[in-house]
Amino acid sequence: MSSAAELRQRIQSLSDAVARQREILRDLVQQHSVAQGQLNSILDPMTRLPLEISSEILLQSLPKPPTLATLSVFPRVSRAWRAIALATPTLWTTIRDEGIPPSKFPKVLGLWLARGRGFPISLSVRNLSTDTFPTTFAALKHDAQRIETMEWFIGPTLETSQSLDYGFAGLKSFTLGIDDKMIEFSCKWILDMLREIPLLAECHLLYLNFRTGNETEITHLNLRRLRLGEFGPNTGHYLLKHLTLPSLESFSSHIDLDELHTFLQRSPSPLLRSLHIHVRSGAGHLPSMLELVPGLTDLDIELPATRRRAPSFLDTLISNPNLLPALQRLVLEERFNHGADGYDRVLRFLSLRRASIRCFELSGWGNGECSEEFAAALREFQAEGINVNISCA
Repeated sequence: MSSAAELRQRIQSLSDAVARQREILRDLVQQHSVAQGQLNSILDPMTRLPLEISSEILLQSLPKPPTLATLSVFPRVSRAWRAIALATPTLWTTIRDEGIPPSKFPKVLGLWLARGRGFPISLSVRNLSTDTFPTTFAALKHDAQRIETMEWFIGPTLETSQSLDYGFAGLKSFTLGIDDKMIEFSCKWILDMLREIPLLAECHLLYLNFRTGNETEITHLNLRRLRLGEFGPNTGHYLLKHLTLPSLESFSSHIDLDELHTFLQRSPSPLLRSLHIHVRSGAGHLPSMLELVPGLTDLDIELPATRRRAPSFLDTLISNPNLLPALQRLVLEERFNHGADGYDRVLRFLSLRRASIRCFELSGWGNGECSEEFAAALREFQAEGINVNISCA
């Protein structure tokens, strides 16, 4: 019978042998992996293509916009694919926090910024809160000037007094939206942001309500497209009365027309071509307001419902042929029963504007079904290249 000392010695010897065999096995697994990778590289057509072509294949295969889930697939296919993905900086220039835990997003953000290697960045953050704001934007500290497009969709826990001094001087498009309609933003906060981003060309402020105090007027020379979201009775008035936008080309808002009329009088916009407005009140200002934008080519307008008999918007355009002479597209929602002669108005309008109008959409008229004569007349306009779409309430 073996002694305890002999058994301990035998166990140690066996342990040493097991360790050696494990080391041999690890080496064999590694050699197997290398050989498999080499075989994959020989058989994979991607590895035989120039980098410019293989990179473009990866870019074209992505959904738009790309997500973390889709991008993370490429590096896991093979070493060759991983090398191609990491050698394609434009793969990593659209950054979204969708599907990423907020606590991990700053680390992912830093990684993608590094992989983007100096290319312009598009950034979308939908889970911005007071807790994640400092760490998220600290990760942007050295790359803020690379951000050209940025979206913030914030929750109710963000303090709206957070500083915007992050150096986004190269920002060209900015979207700000909220998830809680009870949040109020300081109008000064928005104006200061616009002042700090002189190259900004496009701005979307969605579902915001503003509070006033200590605002100073600003003239923004480059802002061409401005959209003010649906929520907030003070959205348009509080912001527009402090803004001058001489380069404005497109404006969209739910707004009182007297506010818009005042803004256009104070801030002439000779380049304004597109106007999308949901009129809350002040429809009586519409003719005089439209006189301020003679170059308008695209008008999408929803007028408030009214019970009193009043001239339709089409009547206004028919009786004022010099109003909106360049108009090419009109989308009109006017909830009012215009009687049996309503369709005659449509035909008169299209006849007068047939040289310029290319698209006409009408909804909200309670006129019932149209006659065959009216339908035939519309087909004639459509044959001339005018897209006509009419739906009744």
